Amino acid sequence: MSAPVKKSGNDVVIAVKKVTDYLLKGNKVIDDTVIHSLFDSIKLSFDSIGDIEKVELQKFVEDVAKNCTELDSCTVVFSLEVTGWLGGNNVYYGCFKSSIHQVFHAIWEKLKSKDLCDISVTTALYESLAPLAKHEEGLQWIVGDKEIADVTTEGLGILRGSSSIFLEKAVIRYLTSVMVALEVECENNSAGHLFSSRLLDTTASNIENSFCKKHVGPFVPGSLQLLENLCRLSPGTSKQLLTNHIDFCKHLLDMIGSLNPRNCDTVLNIIGALLQTGLKEDSCMDIRDNRDHFIRKIEDQLSHLAAEGNIVDAQKLAVCCLKSQGTVRLEQSCKTILIQPVNWILEEDVECSIFPQQVLQTALSTKCRCTDIVCRSLNGNTIGVNTITGLLRRSIVFSGHGDRPCSMAASYVYKNRKIQRKCLETLITCTQNDRKDEDSGWLTRAELVVELFREPDNETVIYSLCSQLLLNWLPLLCTDENAMPFTVVLAQTIQCHLSALQWELRDTTLELLSRIIEQYKDNTSVTKWIIEHRLHVQIWQCVKDGESYVRASAISALYQLCLCPQLLSALTKSGLVSDEADVIEAITDIVENDTEAFARRSAVTFLLKVFKVKVSSKVRATSDVQDSSDGILDNVIATIVKATRDFDWEVKLIALDVVSFVIQQELSQWSKILGMPDYAKDLYNIKSADKSEPGKDMSHVIDGLCRNEIVSVLIDALDDYDEKVCEKAFKVFSDLQSLVKTITDPFENEDNDLIDTCGMKKRKLDDMYRTGTTDTKQDNDTNRLLSLEFRTDNFEKGVKNFRHLAEVSSVANNRNEILGENTTKKNDNIRKILDFDLSVYKSRIEQVNDGAAKLLSLVEDILTAADKEDDENAVDCY
Repeated sequence: MSAPVKKSGNDVVIAVKKVTDYLLKGNKVIDDTVIHSLFDSIKLSFDSIGDIEKVELQKFVEDVAKNCTELDSCTVVFSLEVTGWLGGNNVYYGCFKSSIHQVFHAIWEKLKSKDLCDISVTTALYESLAPLAKHEEGLQWIVGDKEIADVTTEGLGILRGSSSIFLEKAVIRYLTSVMVALEVECENNSAGHLFSSRLLDTTASNIENSFCKKHVGPFVPGSLQLLENLCRLSPGTSKQLLTNHIDFCKHLLDMIGSLNPRNCDTVLNIIGALLQTGLKEDSCMDIRDNRDHFIRKIEDQLSHLAAEGNIVDAQKLAVCCLKSQGTVRLEQSCKTILIQPVNWILEEDVECSIFPQQVLQTALSTKCRCTDIVCRSLNGNTIGVNTITGLLRRSIVFSGHGDRPCSMAASYVYKNRKIQRKCLETLITCTQNDRKDEDSGWLTRAELVVELFREPDNETVIYSLCSQLLLNWLPLLCTDENAMPFTVVLAQTIQCHLSALQWELRDTTLELLSRIIEQYKDNTSVTKWIIEHRLHVQIWQCVKDGESYVRASAISALYQLCLCPQLLSALTKSGLVSDEADVIEAITDIVENDTEAFARRSAVTFLLKVFKVKVSSKVRATSDVQDSSDGILDNVIATIVKATRDFDWEVKLIALDVVSFVIQQELSQWSKILGMPDYAKDLYNIKSADKSEPGKDMSHVIDGLCRNEIVSVLIDALDDYDEKVCEKAFKVFSDLQSLVKTITDPFENEDNDLIDTCGMKKRKLDDMYRTGTTDTKQDNDTNRLLSLEFRTDNFEKGVKNFRHLAEVSSVANNRNEILGENTTKKNDNIRKILDFDLSVYKSRIEQVNDGAAKLLSLVEDILTAADKEDDENAVDCY
């Protein structure tokens, strides 16, 4: 395989010049998304001033600005995008400042004079100006330049009403970025303060004028969206509103009863931001006083909405106020507004009321409005657990029609899935740490949830919420004698759900069982409950379900089951499987033969987890258990090898994770033991458990990897048709080469160094390397050599040489243990791994991720499509 040719920087420069020349000639590009893709590629390819000057981008944007009325609008938009990119970088801005100013001035002049009438160009102008506010120099130019001041004024006019939502959003982003930047960068800048004050005054005026009209329309006015952004992102805006525009803030409250829902929600977000202002102790007196006036106005508005019977808007305002810190009186009023409709439906007495009974009866007279009001009452997190329990009971148990005023509303609550879902969500929030001794009502709630869980026609979301609550209560249910009937009903319900026609119900139930086993596998009461009702057997049977999603969930639950000794033992005693090996065999069969990728992914993930668990437990196990694990691991590896050739890329990636783990597990220990004494090597399980057999050496490990096709599948995966698989295989093989190199290199280097520094003859050392000096003659040779060294006149030199001799012996022993006995050169398989050239694959991966290559390809498509005008040559930017 030959390495792909890497494109040079000069090729990219030439290509970009070709396409800019093509655009300057007035040529059109059919699809404007191609231009956006070209711009994105240029940003990735050029990252220095020198690169930009080479391609002459600044000259291109200047030429476009001069001739913008004669060029295609896509070309003008492209030049504005490039200009905004250059202006948004303070380094580029300092270098190309004059070109950037020239482009914005020239194009704005044509737009203002109506010589250029294109809404996409106007939109691009505002989008491109926004990045300049990121740095101080660009921000000061926006604030101080007279032409750009006209652009800002025109933008405020556009927000009063525009036919293009994209243009409005571009103007909002531009003005928001400028205002937020002014608060940070120009704190002591008088021009900046004047600019922001004028912008805020105009915005407030535009909003009041918009809502003076009888028909605002279904969309939120641009000025209101701008003010919401400013209050959310710029605390200084809220302070200015409370300080200088308190009457406008009060007028916003007066609007609430007459706005459509979208405008009302936007105004409420602004009010919430205003309530957060002035809370700090260092806030000035004017802000705190105005905030107090504003809160009293909110209280008056709540009373006004209640008197008018506008429960919906009153509740929205109450929820908004409860999220912020107000007065105690305001908080009590908000809670009453939220809880009174629910108490009325439940016929519970309340200490105080805001809405008259007739108002509640009218407001809750339709199912849609009743659902909306009740769910919003639960949204405030102000209702107690007992009230939520009563509402949930009313939604499950039909109370019957009657002459009571609340009968109609109560009938709307019955079987109302939205209300049930909201009750369950609120219960989960309220009972995260619920305990029997802390709350005696948990059993009542558990009974209701079990009853709701039994309903066969429920929504999947409700089943999931019920599952989460039951998961929290299950240990209490299994140990409380009063709860025993419910545990039986719960188990029977799970059994029915696992046989339901709806696959979503089977899938959700299996997820619940998986979480139960994972969380409570050490809880004897829970595992006993599972075994008594044979739920572990149904998990095993669901592995062969007809729906792939269900099979995948069953495999996940089966993995958790295998981690619990009691459940695994019960499964083997059931007669469906003889031992754990049968479970692994069933999973490997799914990996190899299942037609659905979703199930195969879950199965190969199962094998990855099992492999890691088995390997870690094998180190601590006895020899009998090790033999059993070895057989299972061999089967797993054989299946993983097949999985690396799967059609699904995610399956292949998970399989390569297993391959990586195998390599790391087999070889990483060798890099740790270099130079270790024998007793330390035993801690790393270097030698086999049976001391009569030779220890496992590194050459044998490499041979095993090759024999199990671990190395060959990595090589095959390097040429896979999925890029992610190739990248993963490249990383794993690189790690393999690094590990082998780390282990083998020290022996060649240390051999030569020690031979040269020691007083022994090289021939003697070669014999030692070749034989390993493992016989009894080693001690005699060592004593003889030692006596020869100590006959020298220099005692210290003899000691030094003796230490060298000891190191040589250690290296020889390490070499024999790691590389293998009778090894004088690297094993053939080791050499095969080290000599494998990854540079070709590295170049190919870099080529795939190379922005320059993508840019060249895009330019080529644009120029090729220009040669012919038929649809077959249209550029496909996707």
